[in-house]
Amino acid sequence: MSRSPAVRKEETPLIRADRKFSSDVRDYHTGEDGLIGCYTCGGRLPKNKMQLGHFIPRANLQTRFDWRNCKPQCKKCNILKAGNLEVFSERLRAEYGEDVVSLLRTHEEGFKLTRKKLEEICLTGSKIGL
Repeated sequence: MSRSPAVRKEETPLIRADRKFSSDVRDYHTGEDGLIGCYTCGGRLPKNKMQLGHFIPRANLQTRFDWRNCKPQCKKCNILKAGNLEVFSERLRAEYGEDVVSLLRTHEEGFKLTRKKLEEICLTGSKIGL
């Protein structure tokens, strides 16, 4: 019995923007040795082994593409430790201050990203939070 070929999700503007943004953030944090440090545990891995962790979950579109909210994380911290949020929060406070952490936490739900904004992220990357 032959297996059916895997069905790939349709490449929507949101999927393309996610891919571009994740790559940009990880590129920004890549050291001269080609490795990236996990934001929460400090472990160093190559770009293709590092994930993009979000302090405020990706479902909140207002912070989904905010560089202050998104940092490279290893799979252990991002998935197995559910973002390692206690350490993530401490690091954000040290890097940006309590005001930014509070701002990220209080962004309004219901924020809408337009197709135009998603296409802009795909082409030029996001500058939110830089």
